[in-house]
Amino acid sequence: MLLTIFLLVGFLWGAPYFKFCEPYGNPHNPKGTYYLSLQWYFIKLNWYTYLGDWNIDISATLPLGFNGKKREYIMIITQKGVRTSIIDIN
Repeated sequence: MLLTIFLLVGFLWGAPYFKFCEPYGNPHNPKGTYYLSLQWYFIKLNWYTYLGDWNIDISATLPLGFNGKKREYIMIITQKGVRTSIIDIN
């Protein structure tokens, strides 16, 4: 029961981030389509196309102690390979 509540609250936390089959870019000439974008607490998943190439990116934002700084870990999977990145957020 508690696990179900924990999972549900995580998806409710990220509800404003949710996108399903939405084009982005110029309305007359879209750059691509968000097929699925989800957020669960501080973990984000995006599946989208950009200029005909598909991309899947997964990111997690974690705090670095109690000083308010955060670090975001990103992995992007594309048709051309896998890229990773780490970004410090002040």
